[in-house]
Amino acid sequence: MQDPNEDGYEVVRAFDTDGRYVFNGDYKSSSIYHYSPYTDGMIQKYCSDPAIWNLWEVVSFNDLCKLYSFYLKRSNLKDNVTHFNKSVRLLRNAAAHNNCLLIGISEK
Repeated sequence: MQDPNEDGYEVVRAFDTDGRYVFNGDYKSSSIYHYSPYTDGMIQKYCSDPAIWNLWEVVSFNDLCKLYSFYLKRSNLKDNVTHFNKSVRLLRNAAAHNNCLLIGISEK
C-alpha cells in the first residue's frame, strides 16, 4: 500500500480478472460480499472499483491471503511468513467458531 510504483487499483484488476470483487450494489447477487453494518458504507462507496486497500478491509481472511500472495508474486517480493497462512487461517476459524481445538487428544 505504500509502494509508489504500484497502482492499488491495477493490482485488484490483475488479481480479479473475472470481476468477482466488484460490488454491483446488490448483496444477494454477490458471493464475495455479505451485508454488515460495519462494512456496508465502505463497500457501497469504494467497491464498485476497489483498490487493494479497500479489499484489505472487507474480504475474508482466505481471500486476503490469496490477494497478498498474488501481490508478492506480481512484485517479485518474498515474505517467508506466508507459508503459515493456511495454519493461521484454520486456527483463526476454529477459535472464531468456538470449535474444540484439542480434537484427537486422548484422555491420558
